Amino acid sequence: MSSPQIDDGERGFSFRYDAPLDMRMDTTQGETAAAWLARAEIRDITEVIRNYGEERFAFQIAKKIVAARLEQPLSQQGQFAALVR
Repeated sequence: MSSPQIDDGERGFSFRYDAPLDMRMDTTQGETAAAWLARAEIRDITEVIRNYGEERFAFQIAKKIVAARLEQPLSQQGQFAALVR
């Protein structure tokens, strides 16, 4: 990850902006973070957050994501940031 990816709110990596939750390195390929979070199992979300985010509360965050997506899709960075906080 580089500074331009974090500084560009449209890329979906920054908590400073409330833009679409994308997080792809190459925005022309693959699915967005929002699409993945909408279909991923709790164990997969936990694994990604723990292994790539080095977050010790990965399971608790994953539970919140799964519960929140039942009410409405996670499509914005602000929604995701609020869940992580």
